Amino acid sequence: MAKIKLVATDLDGTVLNSRRQISPETKEVLKQLIDQGVLVVPLSGRPKNSIQQAFPGIKLEYLIGYNGGLIQKSDGTIIYQSTLSKEQLDLLLKIRTFSIRGPYLLGANHFYVKSRVNRMQETFCKTMWQMRARTLTKEDYGKIIKCEFHGSHIFRSRFFKRWQKELEANFDVTTSGGWTLELTKHGVTKGKALEILRNELGLKPEEIVVFGDNLNDLSAFQLPGITKVAMGNAIDQLKDLADFVTADNDHNGVGEFLKQYL
Repeated sequence: MAKIKLVATDLDGTVLNSRRQISPETKEVLKQLIDQGVLVVPLSGRPKNSIQQAFPGIKLEYLIGYNGGLIQKSDGTIIYQSTLSKEQLDLLLKIRTFSIRGPYLLGANHFYVKSRVNRMQETFCKTMWQMRARTLTKEDYGKIIKCEFHGSHIFRSRFFKRWQKELEANFDVTTSGGWTLELTKHGVTKGKALEILRNELGLKPEEIVVFGDNLNDLSAFQLPGITKVAMGNAIDQLKDLADFVTADNDHNGVGEFLKQYL
């Protein structure tokens, strides 16, 4: 078995179970790997604070957030970020939404809304992302990395059908499942960010294992040389690209696969 030096894992539907927690069994495996010098790197659509909260008691040195739009050290040092342009933000702020919530604008350190922050938004922001909410100003342009729209599947589908041409022409559009529609700059992907971090750390592709379950993990599974592991609950497109399929996220799929490296 080849020695691994980095484990990159998606969160929701992958290393987290249906209760949005890392199981004690998987947590113990991750901690043992870290003690052996292996880096565990979350590969998520979330911001840093939310990622760190999902890994209690686990030492993280690097994090990839916003679907690859942001690479940070655990102390907040930014290694890489890809922000939206003024023109992209102007387009998002013009979009009218009725049955779907948004646009929610996310930077490295804050969550932004286009109008005055209300109590519901403040509470939602703290609960969802563990960040402070702010009203967007012109001075904040250049800080926005990702935009989200939230709503049920049927309302997201109607919204996307109405705005599909404008959104796909100006953004990379994906979803992590559930009720979010996620927009980043063209070319921003988890795969690109993982490749940037790999080069930063001087690692070989064969020294990396990546886990995922959904559409926003596809780019990481298209990287040559790394070991790709799809969850049992993953979408078929991901399983088709995977080297291995492990158990689902409610049966310690990540931990069970990684035991072989202990």
